[in-house]
Amino acid sequence: MILPYKKTTLIPVKIPSLKMMHVKNNRGFTMIEIIAILILLGIISAVAVVTISGNQNELISQSDALISYIKYAQAKSMGTTARVFGIGIDASHERYWMFSCNSSGTCTWQDTKELLPGARLNPAFDDTGTGDQIQTSKVNVDIAGSDTAIVFDKIGRPFQATTGSITYVDPLPDTAGLTQLSTAFAITLNDNKGHSKIITIIPETGFIQ
Repeated sequence: MILPYKKTTLIPVKIPSLKMMHVKNNRGFTMIEIIAILILLGIISAVAVVTISGNQNELISQSDALISYIKYAQAKSMGTTARVFGIGIDASHERYWMFSCNSSGTCTWQDTKELLPGARLNPAFDDTGTGDQIQTSKVNVDIAGSDTAIVFDKIGRPFQATTGSITYVDPLPDTAGLTQLSTAFAITLNDNKGHSKIITIIPETGFIQ
């Protein structure tokens, strides 16, 4: 059986162009708007950093400097038996310095000062005018505690001075006037805004943080 032919009518469908599909409210940011946003973010970040740190710039820089100098004295002592190096601290006058003692020699750690890097012959660093020590009170940072000295042996272990004079012999534990640290030794720095930073020297390892 043959079915009768039926003519099919096509209905045209209008496809919207890309221009018609564009939504006016879907536009991107202009370059000026992006720059303005970046500037605002920069200002907010700067304010946040100052707020969080509490403007502790001098305290942080002095703490970092003292840590560096302690590590420097430790490095100078390591690998040699001819001399030992240490850091002397005059807390009553808020200043510190590096000193050294020769083997089999007696020295007073308050007097046998070595010029620190960065403090070389610069009287502005301390009130004595010699430039061989760092005076933290120059930037309103104080050192808490009592006068003392920390000395390192040839493998970097820390010792504390118990008297004003040291008679250095090798090995360092036999040296008169020194006691090997048995607990962590802390140095506290304070600024005039009520902030504090604590530097800790770990016994046995001599790790400084």
